[in-house]
Amino acid sequence: NWRGQFHMEMDWWHAAHYALWKRMELADRQLGCYRAFLPVAKELAAQLGYKGAKWGKSSNPNGRTAPWQGNLALLWKQPHPIFFAELEYKNRPTAETLEKWAEIIDETAEHMADYAVKKDDGYYHLDPVMPPSELGFTYDTLFDLAYWKWALDMAQTWRERMGRPRVAAWDDVSGHLAPLPVQDGLYLRAPEWTETYTKQNFEH
Repeated sequence: NWRGQFHMEMDWWHAAHYALWKRMELADRQLGCYRAFLPVAKELAAQLGYKGAKWGKSSNPNGRTAPWQGNLALLWKQPHPIFFAELEYKNRPTAETLEKWAEIIDETAEHMADYAVKKDDGYYHLDPVMPPSELGFTYDTLFDLAYWKWALDMAQTWRERMGRPRVAAWDDVSGHLAPLPVQDGLYLRAPEWTETYTKQNFEH
């Protein structure tokens, strides 16, 4: 935690390594927060007019997120439970593991597909978003777009493993996400942040 709050985007750094060391049991207690926080995450999504479960950032022990707009636009925490589920499945490829994470994955992906906005160019955009570098608010940040697509595709794989049908809306969003922002052969943090490597090469 930081200042007495759970910063859910940082959960990845503190737990993913256990799976890589084949010590998934050491992460189980920590990752139980997703099951415990799921009702509150669904309430947060509904409060904001979205489907599924929106994971908070600066959360209290009950999962409620602190009232700062950055907590809602910092998106890179959203796919984390899908990543953790896949790590556990690699360590424990059982029906029990599939069932353990199924609802969490479904609700997580449901929000991700609903959050993306289809615009006149035919692409789905992530707008607004605050990148992991926390430089401010923008849209279509590099890491978030890539992680969004990976997580939506993995959520479909998870459903197929359980003999469940794919969700058409998730495929639509994944297949039509905005292109990764590139300028002069280099990736940018966001399309409008053209000075990624000069004036914006600071923070985090």
